[in-house]
Amino acid sequence: MVAFCLRHVMFVVLLSAACGVYVSHSDERGMFMWDEAEYASIGRSVTRGEGFAISGRPNSLRPPVVPLAGAAMMTLTGSTADATLRIAVVGFALLALVALYAAVCRAADRQTARLAVVLLGVCPSFLILTSTFLSEVPYIAFFTPAVLCFHVGLYDDRRFFYVAWVCVALALLTRYTGVLFAPTALLLTAIAYANGGRQNIRSWAFFVAPFVGLLVLVPWLSRQQLTFGDALVGFKAASGQLGAYLPHVRMPWYFYPQILPRMLTGPVVALGVAGMLWGLRSRNRLATTCTIVVLGQMLWFSFYRFKEPRLVASVMPFAACLAALGMTRALPMLWSRLGAWWVVWPAVMAIAVASLLSTTPRIENAAANGYPSFLEAMDDVRERSTPEQVVIGASEPQIHWYADREVRGFGTEEELPHQLAEADWVVFVNFEPGQPRYVAGLANRIRRHHEARTFGNPKKRRGPRTMVAPADLLRAVLLAEP
Repeated sequence: MVAFCLRHVMFVVLLSAACGVYVSHSDERGMFMWDEAEYASIGRSVTRGEGFAISGRPNSLRPPVVPLAGAAMMTLTGSTADATLRIAVVGFALLALVALYAAVCRAADRQTARLAVVLLGVCPSFLILTSTFLSEVPYIAFFTPAVLCFHVGLYDDRRFFYVAWVCVALALLTRYTGVLFAPTALLLTAIAYANGGRQNIRSWAFFVAPFVGLLVLVPWLSRQQLTFGDALVGFKAASGQLGAYLPHVRMPWYFYPQILPRMLTGPVVALGVAGMLWGLRSRNRLATTCTIVVLGQMLWFSFYRFKEPRLVASVMPFAACLAALGMTRALPMLWSRLGAWWVVWPAVMAIAVASLLSTTPRIENAAANGYPSFLEAMDDVRERSTPEQVVIGASEPQIHWYADREVRGFGTEEELPHQLAEADWVVFVNFEPGQPRYVAGLANRIRRHHEARTFGNPKKRRGPRTMVAPADLLRAVLLAEP
């Protein structure tokens, strides 16, 4: 054990430093955004014994890993603070670094593994995502070892197929985009079959391992079947979610290549390209695998009209690995003649410091839409309502998380009178794109009434504002119409 620690002492130091940085950012952004609030609300519902639900309604879309991680943090600490739940994501970030280090040590060497860990750990997008209670970092923690263990199974130890498929199952239980492992695995298998990996592909482990992964999925699929009558309801909902989101927005096909320097830093992108070219020229197996993942993921998501950096966050570990290979393999003259300590590590530390200096202000100055007026409004809802009362609002998961009341979203304009008859409070916001257009007109008609309280600066047109009004007030206004 002592010898093991001594061999990996530098990695332990790097991991400890990363932990300190990530934890220091866990109390930023002011409040949870929509997705974070959904995960948190489900987790709180689980801790209360109310099931995997939001406002008492079973949730079919969200996979269980992140909500259950939040529930575990709330149970262990007895706290429901936002920062407490984000610590769970810090744990997943450290797990992602450990998985990357272990896999690259096996597939390459310790020096390359350490460099890959540093380059991933300081990626601007990775730093930003570790300060959120979202699924991207947990997904990276499972998808990365899934691919790299599958790679090791193809070319080295076939027992890693079992680890790979268990990680695939956990990735699917974190984000449904884990299905992209299938085309990736097929392509990697075809390449391995053509390059001397036939013995492992024909092994018993290669064919049995997927069923081991399926066993991990069975409890969740069973729950979906029993609750909704369809084991694949979450996959089906997720498959159409991105295509339907913000239908008026269309982004260019080159969006992802264009933002890579902002996600990874310019030097990491340049080193990654060097590692990719070296890998293609030398037919290096690890570089080829990483190249397939990076290009495949970016190509897949480029076909969607709506694009967002966090959708391709899973490429970061593989890009970091390519960048590390670029430093240790594509630049052999610097490595062999000048030495790693005097050239490579100072360069890596310079990249790390520059990334931290540029990214930290972005994290500290970031705020979720609606902050801080929304939190003030939710305090008002809690003070003026009782736990059994119902609230109508567009920001459903955020209202439920911060006001801790049962929430219903706005229906159509024709359905609103019936909704108001069954509700007690209405929350209007000016920052939620999913709020129906007719709602803003209703808010303007009652905003001067003393029972309708507005939070935020009304003089700022673009500032976030939240209004809380009794449902009876809105109902009376609607009845007074001629």
